[in-house]
Amino acid sequence: MDWSTVLAKLPDAVPALLGAFVGGAIALLAAAGAQYLSHQFTRRREAEQLGHEKAEELIQAMFALSDWVIAMYDALPHATSALPLSPPKRIHTNHVIIDTVGKSTSKF
Repeated sequence: MDWSTVLAKLPDAVPALLGAFVGGAIALLAAAGAQYLSHQFTRRREAEQLGHEKAEELIQAMFALSDWVIAMYDALPHATSALPLSPPKRIHTNHVIIDTVGKSTSKF
């Protein structure tokens, strides 16, 4: 094979090769950027969902405690032994466990 003809045609092919490399680089950067943004949006959505779940747990625990207080209040005038035995054991929040005896301890 005669390399002189290939080398003679090489300067004509440089703009096309350069365009292909630039286009490929742009495509790779766009794909990496899309992946990064997708990851960020997923993390944000999961964090919000976790916050909603924790808030729901806290509200359920607060309602349980409220129901216990109401039951105790309703049972007091009767002074019977049918008082509700004990309050809910604990109220769990995101970072603090509140015992119903009045003390609180941190998870972390």
